[in-house]
Amino acid sequence: MAEKTFQFEVVSPSRVLVQEEVEFVLAPGAEGDFGVLVGHCPFITTLKIGPLVFRKNGTEQYMTVMGGFAEVTPTKMVVLAELAEKTEELDIERARKAQQESEKKRASAVTESEREEAQKSLDRSLVRQAVASKSQK
Repeated sequence: MAEKTFQFEVVSPSRVLVQEEVEFVLAPGAEGDFGVLVGHCPFITTLKIGPLVFRKNGTEQYMTVMGGFAEVTPTKMVVLAELAEKTEELDIERARKAQQESEKKRASAVTESEREEAQKSLDRSLVRQAVASKSQK
């Protein structure tokens, strides 16, 4: 019988968040979201801010990833994240407040770099809210 799982790891500069055998991963690639199953062709890509979804034993689990890199081989996927958070670590109220602050900063930004930084902060708060709301279902 063919193997249906592969090794999946999510590593941030401060810790290892996931080290599991999984059936599927959906990741936010810089060029678009991509899915990985066992036997996938090898590649390396950059990641953008977004939700990271993986399926283990038929159950989907969610987390956030805030940029980084992913390496995929036929038997393994490793995410080297700038920052990653598990759903149980997310504070939806804090993310809502961060969204409001980011929107204010973006509206009052004078330079392009201020606008870009405010937009990144806004993107982080929105993905945290989206992932937190999915985990509450």
